[in-house]
Amino acid sequence: MSQQRILASVNRDDFVGRDAELHKIVRHASRLVDRRGLILLAAPGVGAAELLRQAYDQLFLRRGDPIPIHFALQPGDGPAAETARRFFQNFLQQYIAYRRVDPSLCEAPLGVRDLVELALPGDYELVTELV
Repeated sequence: MSQQRILASVNRDDFVGRDAELHKIVRHASRLVDRRGLILLAAPGVGAAELLRQAYDQLFLRRGDPIPIHFALQPGDGPAAETARRFFQNFLQQYIAYRRVDPSLCEAPLGVRDLVELALPGDYELVTELV
């Protein structure tokens, strides 16, 4: 049975040849004691972005710590302030999707006001303070 896709472009069953790397990323992200970073170096076009999206999907569906957040810089992102705004909205949207256990919210066309309204009651104060 195929894993639900959230951000991944490829079905998990069709994503082959990277099981060891995927397992390492998910295992590393799941560590609560060792908080050291993990660097992924790859040439453009070799599938690193999809590897990270696959890891995101696994972590989202696992429902444990940490809460996964995926953000991709894009060519022509423009001024840093605009990229920062896009990151903040992306972060908030994925956080709310995770907390509501609703993967469809991850890429839904929502504004910041929509996200505030979608925040769970226990997260409302945090979300409004961030906004």
